[in-house]
Amino acid sequence: MNSMIDETQVYRPSEVAQVLRVSAVTVSRAIREGKLRAFRVGGQWRILGADLMSYLNSETKSAMNKRSD
Repeated sequence: MNSMIDETQVYRPSEVAQVLRVSAVTVSRAIREGKLRAFRVGGQWRILGADLMSYLNSETKSAMNKRSD
């Protein structure tokens, strides 16, 4: 999956949802909860590839910690 994400690119929530194979609502929730950094351009959310990678790394670590409990 990491090869599908370019850290220098800017993504729309719908593109992030496709890559992660989740709904756009799930991506919007992550943004709203402050888990996934994003910014607005003309009223629409955008996500930097580097921020998406950080989110994935933190979620992976969190999941691994829950598995070991």
